[in-house]
Amino acid sequence: MLAEAEAGLALEGIVAAEVADEGELRDTFAVFDADGDGRISAKELRAVLASLGDERCSVEDCRRMIGGVDTDGDGFVCFNEFTRMMMLAP
Repeated sequence: MLAEAEAGLALEGIVAAEVADEGELRDTFAVFDADGDGRISAKELRAVLASLGDERCSVEDCRRMIGGVDTDGDGFVCFNEFTRMMMLAP
């Protein structure tokens, strides 16, 4: 549970940087959307967190994190959901 909370903080730190325009948002989204299908999966999120040194966060932890922003319930974060999350970031 602590690893999940720390991973959530790491994710917020990644995405909380000020975004000046949609182009920057799309570039940031593309870092997470490794296969370019227009949505971020739990495995893709896990890979980004691992590349940042967080080896404790599991795919299941990532599914729970995604569930917090997945408004359409498809199990993925689409660009619109990602944008909403970014606009709500402190």
